[in-house]
Amino acid sequence: MASEDWTTVYSALDVDEKVSAYNSIIIKMLDEFLPEKTIRVHHSDKPWITGNIKMQIKARQKAFSRGDQPRYKQLCEKVANLIAKAKATYYRSKASEFRTSNQSKWYNCIHSLVNAENTTHTQFPHGPENLDLSDLAEKLQKAFTKPWSDRYTNVAFEIPEVNHPHKNNKPPLPSIGQVKAVLKHLNPRKATGIDKVPAWMLKQYHKDLAPVVYDIVCCSISQCCYPSLYKHALISPVPKVQPPRDINNDFRQISVLPHLAKILEKIQLQLNIEDLKIKNNQHAFTQHRSTVSALISTTQTWFNATDCSKTGKMGVHAAFIDFRKAFDLVDHNILLNKLAAMNINKPFWLWIKSFLSGRVQQVNLNGTLSSIATCPAGVPQGSVISPILFNTYIDDLEDALPEQLKVSTNKYADDCTQHQIVSVDSNSNLQQSINEVNNWAVLNKMAINAKKTKDMWISFTDAIPEPPRLRIGNELIERVNAFKLLGVSFQNNLKWNAHVEEITRKANKRLYHLRECRKSQLPPEVGIITYQSKIRPILEYASPVWAGLPNYLRDEIERVQSRSLRILGLEKDYLPPLNERREEATSREVDRFMNDPHHPCRSVLPKLINNQYNLRNIDRNRNISFFSGTERHKHSFSVSFLNYLTTICNIKTYPQHIYFLKQVIDVGEFKNYKIFMSTIFKLLGSNSTIDEEVNRIVDLEREFEDVKETFDPRDVKNLKKNIKFMTLDELNKFTSGKFNWTVYFEEILNGTKISIPSNLKLMILLPNNIKKIVDWIKAKPKSLLANEIIWNVIRGLISNLPVAFRAAQDKYTQRYTPRWRICNLLTDNYFTFATTLLYVNKHLPEDARKTAAEMFTEIKGQFIDGLKEQTWMDPGTRAQARLKLQKMTDVIGFPSFIKDPATLNAVYGHVQVDQYHLFQNTLNIFREIFWKKLTRLGRRATDSTRSSFSYLQINAFYNPQSNGMTILAGILQPPFYKGDRLKALNYGSLGMVVGHEITHGFDKLGILSGCRWIRILEIDKTSNLYQMILSVIV
Repeated sequence: MASEDWTTVYSALDVDEKVSAYNSIIIKMLDEFLPEKTIRVHHSDKPWITGNIKMQIKARQKAFSRGDQPRYKQLCEKVANLIAKAKATYYRSKASEFRTSNQSKWYNCIHSLVNAENTTHTQFPHGPENLDLSDLAEKLQKAFTKPWSDRYTNVAFEIPEVNHPHKNNKPPLPSIGQVKAVLKHLNPRKATGIDKVPAWMLKQYHKDLAPVVYDIVCCSISQCCYPSLYKHALISPVPKVQPPRDINNDFRQISVLPHLAKILEKIQLQLNIEDLKIKNNQHAFTQHRSTVSALISTTQTWFNATDCSKTGKMGVHAAFIDFRKAFDLVDHNILLNKLAAMNINKPFWLWIKSFLSGRVQQVNLNGTLSSIATCPAGVPQGSVISPILFNTYIDDLEDALPEQLKVSTNKYADDCTQHQIVSVDSNSNLQQSINEVNNWAVLNKMAINAKKTKDMWISFTDAIPEPPRLRIGNELIERVNAFKLLGVSFQNNLKWNAHVEEITRKANKRLYHLRECRKSQLPPEVGIITYQSKIRPILEYASPVWAGLPNYLRDEIERVQSRSLRILGLEKDYLPPLNERREEATSREVDRFMNDPHHPCRSVLPKLINNQYNLRNIDRNRNISFFSGTERHKHSFSVSFLNYLTTICNIKTYPQHIYFLKQVIDVGEFKNYKIFMSTIFKLLGSNSTIDEEVNRIVDLEREFEDVKETFDPRDVKNLKKNIKFMTLDELNKFTSGKFNWTVYFEEILNGTKISIPSNLKLMILLPNNIKKIVDWIKAKPKSLLANEIIWNVIRGLISNLPVAFRAAQDKYTQRYTPRWRICNLLTDNYFTFATTLLYVNKHLPEDARKTAAEMFTEIKGQFIDGLKEQTWMDPGTRAQARLKLQKMTDVIGFPSFIKDPATLNAVYGHVQVDQYHLFQNTLNIFREIFWKKLTRLGRRATDSTRSSFSYLQINAFYNPQSNGMTILAGILQPPFYKGDRLKALNYGSLGMVVGHEITHGFDKLGILSGCRWIRILEIDKTSNLYQMILSVIV
């Protein structure tokens, strides 16, 4: 492969010619070295079946045909015993070795041993023996093309141009490393498309094939042209139900496409995904979303609305909308209009147009191909980019609904769920909503399947009359008491009995596999793997949604696991309880919510409830917890959420999780935190009324997190656009005079020689956020703000206070830090030059600094020489990069001034410390650090050697402000460096670190300073190429 000549591919000008030449070379190699060979496979022959077993089976069947029942029963038992022994022998002699050598083969083997393998044989309507395969393939082709056959009668249908403005930027191109990574991660077991190039070959030879694949991908992107060969899909019919009965409705068409086509689509998606913004209520094919998030965001609203609370009695009217052949009915012209309206880059739009146009398909039925049919509509199921295109197509569905209807919509691909909360004094608007959705479907050339669309009425009060059944046109929609939504069974009484009954019934059916394992005397590990891969997933699918089960349903599920372990002859506690695993799954789901401030599930989780009752001994401004008014609500996701939350808040330092501050209220969650704060204030001499002030401080902190939650996270990612330069007067006007910045800076700089001239422009980061904070601060009592500031100062110094303070902190944080360690850290952090001098004099060899300096110079020289190979650079950029490298300075081991006693005294001469007063020592050190920071204000140059960090760290780093490399003394020791070993070994360890840190001079932070590098990139044509290369560096 490495020696193959790809000149015909590189020299071709058209992407179709490149693909044709590439395929010809690959197929020629496969035919020469791996020619196709036809073999006959008997699916019934298992690898452990021996000639003796076959002979006994033949005798058994002969006895059965003669009616010799005693002999037949005897042979049945004998055959069963022989098969069991053969399986055990086969596993011990052959299959067990696969566990370490080929895990995939091992899994397939053990599933085959226990009769748990996935079936690949499809039962066709009326039986394949009654139909010729070619005839059946034609029937399937006709069924698959039927959705658009009535609408698009013109075979030569072409997509017209869209009259919509685009942004017309140069299309971004991938790096060869990006292409190589996609090739490397191909699944080698995936089916081969029309080009007959197998995935295993692309994966195995990804390094050799990456350049030619990169050339094809870049050509396709640059020419905005999708290769014509890859528009030919082989359709694999997959049954929706087993066995399928209706050839028109019971099969799903999955397009098997060439692997290179999928690679091209994946890379295009990676390069342009930022342009394809999908609404937050779509949970399919979207990062950090799943069926679980879709179910929680939909159904938790139902539990909240129907719970007895002060909001009054509510009912929920829900509709489960099914679109007929949704992926197959996507109109290409409408889709392209919607993409244009999203203002995607024009080259990408043209590429998608090419991807959609001229597509054909052919049904592949066990090797028998149907005739070729055109695809004037739809997006191929099985393609990488199709799911995103479908999400774009259906994204504006809820825009058709008037806001006054107050109907919520959630989508998972084409599964659309709508619901409305209906109060006593309102009526259901769901019929109007269904009408609007139907109108949208007609305009977008889609159709609602009235037979599969259902509605459900959820109410626990007679005060709200049941709304009339819904209609789609003249067809009446069926109203159901239970519905299976995304694999979870929901009942209109919001109980989980039906779901638990279904999953336990399905799991119990599969216990046969475990009995087969025990009967065949296979090792317990085989049974455990079978249980974990074939049975337990059934019991845990979407478990965070229904984890809050009543005890009797928990026991019902737990019995399945107990029964499984009993069959395998294992103890009941061999595996962790399923309830614990559901709690872990819930915690993982909660973490996803907290890490995503825009997650849709956050809107349905507990909110603060203000206590309006005027009771004695209760602070009326205090918040009370979210509560469940009914047993029904206690079994929803929110209860599992709060249980997890309570645990986290009792063990983690407040306030690490913003979500807790914003959403969760005080019943026990923040009790420990309040006790901790109150204890500290009382130790400082506060009176008994401090508890009321503590409540107000906690409320203030929560409100501040609410303010921070309004900040736009995109502002931080794009700082250049969110920086303003203002004088002090302009800053005062910007904040509407609510905060006197002039007085603020005068107080801060008091005692220094620094002043801020009236005409000096200050750089203000994120000014809109500052304005929000100022507006919030101005409305708060000054005494409360002062107490909050005092609390934050004290909290940072508790480790240096007497033992009673530290005991209160240890009780709250549930961790203990020895006092000697606190002293050691403080000493090492501030007196770093002194401690470094002690280390250097005793442990650092004299030749270490010299060797490291030579290493830095040589490696820097290699970087300079390597600039010639960076073909993406133009001469001007290359010259600036060379200049930056040449001027890069170094500090090896430690700054030289520390060996000068006079200089060292000047650094530490103002600090008074003794061996008896830790707290006073700490204050003296912090005061000195503060004054040093003030005196450095206004200086342009940064002397990194005077920075207070430990030179005893085992590390090295690059400073972008000074364009300097620092190799700390701590790393000049084994295993990174040893003076008496081979030079190559030191280069392989310490040299690797040095080379890595030099590259930081040219990353996203490094280009911000030094040799006007950023200016070159801002005006030079190579900027886009450079940013593209950076974007794919891992």
